[in-house]
Amino acid sequence: MKVFTMHASVAALRGRTADSRGQDNRFIGDCQNGDPDAWEELVKRHTGRVYGLCYRFTRNHGDAQDLTQEVFIRVFRTLATFRAEEFSFVAWLNTVTRHLLVDHYRSARQDRCTVSIHEQRDRLRDLRSAQRPDNAALVQEAGDIMLSALTRLAPDLREIAVLYDVQEFTYQEISALLGIPMGTVKSRLNRARTMLAHFLRGYKLAA
Repeated sequence: MKVFTMHASVAALRGRTADSRGQDNRFIGDCQNGDPDAWEELVKRHTGRVYGLCYRFTRNHGDAQDLTQEVFIRVFRTLATFRAEEFSFVAWLNTVTRHLLVDHYRSARQDRCTVSIHEQRDRLRDLRSAQRPDNAALVQEAGDIMLSALTRLAPDLREIAVLYDVQEFTYQEISALLGIPMGTVKSRLNRARTMLAHFLRGYKLAA
């Protein structure tokens, strides 16, 4: 019974996916024929998906909204090149979104890392404040020490540490963002953590 139920669920999911793809293709065909209402429907159907991806990478509501708008501008400009027989609209839309996010990240990577380091200091301060509300001076000092330790890392190591440990990107996402192999991401992260531990031991903040 469980196997039958699982197979039935998979079949139902495939059916919904095929139906959704068919609807997308009909709207795209109408868009390519100049129907503005069809374009509005496409945007409505997929805005949530695109916004979710953008927010996952930016962690900022305003940036995610701006990038979502830019994604659909890019899609609209190139919609005539879409070929439904080659891939689904969702797959194509995800590809356009990720390419834009990579471009966005690379154009402002230094600013992102600098901001993220300060955010890490603030997070540490807030966390320690909750744990030790009676010792605000030490809390502030601990945050400053963490910031100092991060800034002592080489830029390539600091970037990996911030992306993975602060912004919670996956190995795969970091690999795509920086254009480096996943093995390089892991080795840099390991080196960054080792050096951070060494720095923090000097301040007695790491075992």
